[in-house]
Amino acid sequence: AVQGELRSLLLSLIRFNPGDSGQREVIYQNRYLGEILQIVEYMDGHYQDDIRMDDLMQICHMSETHFRRKFSEYMRITPGDYINLLRVKKVCELLHYTDCSIGDAGIQAGFQTDSALIRNFRKFTGTTPREWRKQTQKEIDNPMNYNISVLKGW
Repeated sequence: AVQGELRSLLLSLIRFNPGDSGQREVIYQNRYLGEILQIVEYMDGHYQDDIRMDDLMQICHMSETHFRRKFSEYMRITPGDYINLLRVKKVCELLHYTDCSIGDAGIQAGFQTDSALIRNFRKFTGTTPREWRKQTQKEIDNPMNYNISVLKGW
């Protein structure tokens, strides 16, 4: 998962730094890396949609079996788990910064059912969305969690 996040960061850096004239193409050492990064970029932008394997196959021009193998090789996570990880991150963000219900957060993140939300949330965080929200509220309310620096010597 960490290597996948690093590759996602690499993609972001490439996107924001197009080169000298903006026309320069990035040359990859491995021909599949560019296609996998295109898929990651697509997933990052469309995680809330119902992404089908056929959609991904049209982007990368690989067979499903080959795509799954290469994606897992580069990202160290399956394509389905990567989409669900993105969705769980969005749910965490919504639960932390908004007062929306858990069900609404799941729908906004792209989960079709509450059971899919809870199952995947527990898989990636080790807790349920309700427990996670309670825990983050306790952390915010605890004054020991505030980052306060005291300057001495004035």
